[in-house]
Amino acid sequence: AAWFEEENHCVERIVSWIADQLCAGEVASRRVLDVGCGNGGMLVQLGQAGFLRLTGADYVEQALELAKANLVRELAGGGQLSGGSAVAWEVVLDNVLESQLAEGSFDLIHDKGTLDAILLSCSGPEAQASVATRYSKAVERLARTGGLLVVTSCNLSEAELISAISAQSSWEFRDSLRYPTLSFGGSEGSRI
Repeated sequence: AAWFEEENHCVERIVSWIADQLCAGEVASRRVLDVGCGNGGMLVQLGQAGFLRLTGADYVEQALELAKANLVRELAGGGQLSGGSAVAWEVVLDNVLESQLAEGSFDLIHDKGTLDAILLSCSGPEAQASVATRYSKAVERLARTGGLLVVTSCNLSEAELISAISAQSSWEFRDSLRYPTLSFGGSEGSRI
């Protein structure tokens, strides 16, 4: 999504925020899972920011092939950053709701739009609530104790997102990124 990445520098802001939130810049040893990694763009950005243990998961094989190609090209030939640090990365075919990844494996789980896509496939509020509970429990199972879940949503307000994720899990809201807003018809929302 070019609107997300280019004009507003959203990816760079998210990566910087993650590095600060996760442990004041100590990122090299942190294991990262990008749920619904798509073309691997976020993984590339995280690798370039110093995260060295990256996993991308998607349920679309073609997306994983594209992610592999982008990671090989962008992380300087398949896992070496320009500073010489090796980036260990993998992309795996996986559905977050039925994940086969090892329990308690990740310090950071990142999601840009996967929860949105899952919820949009639901028919009605009850189904959405049920799936949101499954999602939050699934990512909670994958996270190490004290892990961080970062979700970017274009469909849910901050309050809706917090409610959907924390209702039936131990996730706690920590903070959110602020973007420029606009007002229209008495309502205010993010310009992104």
